[in-house]
Amino acid sequence: MAKTNQRDGMFNNVTTGTTKDWTVMLGQTSLSLTQNDSISTCRTPGFYSGVYCRITSNAASSPSTLVFVVNESATSQSTTVGAGATGEFEATPQISPVVLNDTMRGRLVNGGGGTIAMNVCGQMFSAASKTSAFCGGFNLGATGVSPTNFAQFAGNFFVATTETAQVQLRSRVAGTVRNGNCGITVNGRPDPTTYKNRINGANGTIVVTVGVGVTGQVFDDVHSDAVAIGDLINRTSTGGAGTGTCNGLFGVTLETLDSSMLSHLGVNTSGGLSFAAGSTNYVPFNGGSNTNLVVATESTAQAKAGAPQTVSQYELYVDSNGVSNASTFRFRKNAGNGNGVITIGIGVTGWVDDGGAQSDVCVATDEINWSMVTGAGGTPLVVLMVSSRVQYFHGSLFRPATLVHGSGGPFFANPLAA
Repeated sequence: MAKTNQRDGMFNNVTTGTTKDWTVMLGQTSLSLTQNDSISTCRTPGFYSGVYCRITSNAASSPSTLVFVVNESATSQSTTVGAGATGEFEATPQISPVVLNDTMRGRLVNGGGGTIAMNVCGQMFSAASKTSAFCGGFNLGATGVSPTNFAQFAGNFFVATTETAQVQLRSRVAGTVRNGNCGITVNGRPDPTTYKNRINGANGTIVVTVGVGVTGQVFDDVHSDAVAIGDLINRTSTGGAGTGTCNGLFGVTLETLDSSMLSHLGVNTSGGLSFAAGSTNYVPFNGGSNTNLVVATESTAQAKAGAPQTVSQYELYVDSNGVSNASTFRFRKNAGNGNGVITIGIGVTGWVDDGGAQSDVCVATDEINWSMVTGAGGTPLVVLMVSSRVQYFHGSLFRPATLVHGSGGPFFANPLAA
């Protein structure tokens, strides 16, 4: 049960005196002021740890609080962000056990007096067995007459009415997809809405049917689908002949047996990750947002790896490429080039990878991100998805000492970080 990194870039502001929550998932979406938009429900028992954020500016005149929330209550996994303080903040060594049907979210409470800009936020997760991550996102909804929509496997990213390569993530791991999970926030449709997992252009067995007017949490805990390395995976929603909107979160649990997991970065349809010709820019390792994640200052895109790991199988999806010379995309560690490098030729689009021969070993405190150096001349290069395989070391396990029972059900007490 290795830790998995769910620390994602999603540049956003937390205005004075407000609370913003984020969804506990890989490739999580933008921060939300509405609790119903950020809630996720546990389908895989385990432990959350290392709730984390990077703050790039802070005009708050009073201390703020970074905290992990379970069942609408703040946990001991919390730390204070001083008035005006910037940089990285992490709650350690506290952990938060979760069991089936617990709800959870990350939270930053602005102490008041000014706006806080947060560029990266998230947490680590250790499943009670195997290695798993909750993957999904918002805005895969049903609007209009007989709608069918398709979205990338994780995050608030590209949503399309036809299933094109722009929404199909090429898996870098082998595992099982299970536990279909909808968190519906708006439902004005007069007919049911169906959410499904897709593999290689066909429906998987996971089906979550949301009834007329139903909101809140809806699950399919019965079905599961095998995923092989190289499979194209994504999500879909369909509605009936009526009109109206059904919208919210839809995700699944991806689990593996070899301590590996996907990383995933992308944005929605508002321009993709756009890199001007002849420029050097940086983006976070994981994440997704409807805001621009491309920055010229590397420190604003960095996040701690959170656990010992090896990163490999680097790839990205180039949506358009008007750059007049070759460009270079790299894995970065501690503000230096890693081994992972992808060369993007003139005019090349679609999936581009490193050939599979490179890897980078990281420790928990390493600062990781991606860089893009575009060739001179021409128009921007636009990326929709970035992915890799992350192999977590066995040294990053939580080892449960005792199985006990509490009011929320069974959970492991006194887990120790190995």
